Amino acid sequence: MMEKNKVLKLIISVISLLVIAASIYYVVKQTNEYKELVQEKTVAEGQVATAKKTYEKQKEKVQQDFYAADHENDPQVVKDVSAYNNSYGIMNDLATRFFAKYFTWETSSDYQARASKLGTVATDRLLKNTKIFDSGKDSLGGDYIANTGVKSEFVSADPYMENADSALVKVKYTSWFNDERGSTAETATRYYYVKLNSSEHKLDSLNLVFSSKG
Repeated sequence: MMEKNKVLKLIISVISLLVIAASIYYVVKQTNEYKELVQEKTVAEGQVATAKKTYEKQKEKVQQDFYAADHENDPQVVKDVSAYNNSYGIMNDLATRFFAKYFTWETSSDYQARASKLGTVATDRLLKNTKIFDSGKDSLGGDYIANTGVKSEFVSADPYMENADSALVKVKYTSWFNDERGSTAETATRYYYVKLNSSEHKLDSLNLVFSSKG
């Protein structure tokens, strides 16, 4: 009987040690994952800040060149300013039209039909990108939009030109659940690197850089 008790105590001790070891491993794993997320967030914020500075410097240089030059005798300056304004205008128009559709839906049908409404704004390559236009299904195949009741509405899009064909675009949108917009609505901000297909005058690719609330 005493031998059985010893064996039972030994088994309990081993199990307890295994549980403690597993708990420690889980805590360490979660801590490391959190540190990695913090690091990724810091890097993304740095990329956003760098892109904004590049844009502001470029804009300032164009403006300084324009006001410092003899416009009548330096047609290249006028041409550069015109090209810059034209690029910004095209990107601003396309980005606003694209994200206005992309971040606005109330039903699953609205969500799934977004790509079909953007043929005049985005290339086929972008519209067929399933990472950008997913099916709205969760990991079990359920209808995520219908099951959660999540809805969204576009607020604004502001491009920071990197060059004539690409920009960092700051997008704001509001989301809420079911019909509780007043009590659950939250505004979020996302930054995307967006590239333009200049031959088609359409958006050709976009990559999420960073997202935050507010």
